[in-house]
Amino acid sequence: LRRLSYFKSVDELINYLKYPSQRDKVFIAWTECGSPITEGTRSWDMFVNAILNMKQEGLEDGKSNQRKEA
Repeated sequence: LRRLSYFKSVDELINYLKYPSQRDKVFIAWTECGSPITEGTRSWDMFVNAILNMKQEGLEDGKSNQRKEA
């Protein structure tokens, strides 16, 4: 995760360690991608994409950009 620049601050790292559900999600993504350890492999790239998507979802406010019909 350090190589992916997953943590932008010490506070993000502390929250990651403090709340196990976030760690569980990262671990599940890692195992689902084949537990990659070698950068540049297909499974590594899939893991990186999954982690970056997960990180982006955490930054969004949960509002949809789609219009709801009345």
